[in-house]
Amino acid sequence: MSDCVEGKINENELNEIHCKLLNILKKFDAFCGENGLSYFIQSGTLLGAVREKGFIPWDDDADLVMKREDYIKLKSLFKGNGGEDYGLSLIITDRVPKIMAVKDDTVHADIFLLDYMPKSRLAGRIKIFRLKFLQGMLKSKEKIDYSAYSFFGRLAVFATRCAGAFFTKKYLLARYEKVSCTKRKKQGSEVSFTNELFRFMDRKFPADFFGEIIRIPFEDTELNAPSNWDGYLKFNYGEDYMTPKQENYFAEENKI
Repeated sequence: MSDCVEGKINENELNEIHCKLLNILKKFDAFCGENGLSYFIQSGTLLGAVREKGFIPWDDDADLVMKREDYIKLKSLFKGNGGEDYGLSLIITDRVPKIMAVKDDTVHADIFLLDYMPKSRLAGRIKIFRLKFLQGMLKSKEKIDYSAYSFFGRLAVFATRCAGAFFTKKYLLARYEKVSCTKRKKQGSEVSFTNELFRFMDRKFPADFFGEIIRIPFEDTELNAPSNWDGYLKFNYGEDYMTPKQENYFAEENKI
């Protein structure tokens, strides 16, 4: 979930953003339904659906989740121009794929990928460490505000950025996807979003949070949501998730 900075986006601009995002979500929902793909809304988009019956007033993006198998099918369909009839584009220029409207890149919906964690706790730690290291290497292609990190965090970012400078972004993204898919056949009882933000990479969830999909009201339509949305929201935001907060809204990290 991305919060709007006060004074930067006014109410009229937010209304326009929400209108565009809703159009993307409706088209994506229809596309997935037509092609037998499973997805669900998550993070601030799911929280908004439960608490506001739509967008959180200050939220300016949308968050989707797909299981790895469904995302692989999605990529294949879009390679064959499958999204054109729905006016959608799939943009893969970073670790987080984005769904946008054709000819409009002003707003987008992020797709977070759900992968099983290995049965072995050690294997899970190693997998997340490798993904974090690759995220740091990918930062060699970005401008970094080091003031946002602790002293040791700055050292880690600097070191991984230096390592990443020797590789192309295309190569690093391919490696990131390959590592994300490791140990898929040795599934445990927990899952994680393997392309999450660095600070959330240690989070893991019980797999049964996302076992079944239900329809949930969102603005003037319905979208897919995990059946155990209450458990997920409490896990992610705490017992008081129904209380609106613009900062410090995440529960303490549930680490591997």
